[in-house]
Amino acid sequence: MAELILWVVGRVCTTPSECVVVSDLGAHVEAARRAGGHGILVPSGRTRPEATAGAEHVAPDVLTAVRAVLNGPPPGRVLVDERPMEAAFDTGPRPR
Repeated sequence: MAELILWVVGRVCTTPSECVVVSDLGAHVEAARRAGGHGILVPSGRTRPEATAGAEHVAPDVLTAVRAVLNGPPPGRVLVDERPMEAAFDTGPRPR
């Protein structure tokens, strides 16, 4: 799997450290790490509990994971963003 990630990185002319794999499988997230990239685990019904416990970055849903990718990889082991989806569109009070 890490070889596949390195192949893709080469095809898009970038480095592994600039790539992020978002998956519900711990093996995919681990492959990204081994290739030198980043991984965000989005647990689902097929995610093993030990994968969630061992993942460096965990997001409750894909939208939150994408938001983390756009804002930069989060430092350390964090639960990326626990806001409900509706809150993602709440930018605060609107100017008058």
